[in-house]
Amino acid sequence: MMKLLGTTTSPYVRKVRIVARAANLPLTMLDTRSEEGAALLARHAPLGKIPVLLDGDRVLPDSSVIVGWLWQRHEAALRAAGLDLDPAHLEQRELQVLAEGVLDAAINRFYLRRDNFEERGYLARQTERIDTTLAHLDHGPTPVKYARPLGLGALSLAVALDWLVFRAQADLAKYPALTAFRTAWLADPLAAGSEPVV
Repeated sequence: MMKLLGTTTSPYVRKVRIVARAANLPLTMLDTRSEEGAALLARHAPLGKIPVLLDGDRVLPDSSVIVGWLWQRHEAALRAAGLDLDPAHLEQRELQVLAEGVLDAAINRFYLRRDNFEERGYLARQTERIDTTLAHLDHGPTPVKYARPLGLGALSLAVALDWLVFRAQADLAKYPALTAFRTAWLADPLAAGSEPVV
């Protein structure tokens, strides 16, 4: 059985959990905040980053690598579940880069603020990246819209928006297109039961 190393708060771990569940794959999650999970992470992930997927002797680090690997092996099941994670769709890859860029900036800001860094320099740049990217996605040349099948970028954006709200890192009320996108996502069966929890 595959093992997923990560936490229930991580949006990147959540993305893998959603894809694995959509493919009806047995998956055991080991929380890396536990002693066993932390030991496995230290043994298999030199960067100490989550998620990491263990499948026999195979060790897959990073959500994009894991999702790509699952897509290669279970494309038919994932298409049947309403996902199209084909990396050849460049528009979806572009959206993924933006969604994960805003997410990384928000994660950096969340932890820097928690460590009492002042809102200037690098921390201020993270805030600016979040604001400009969300504005671009909301009312730029092509505002985002929710649609099935869900692509790589749309899935990345969905989990990013949920994390931003979960950690109070953005006021989505300022972004009507993103709010509509998230509302549609939360009504999708793919989202159910995977919400971030502490």
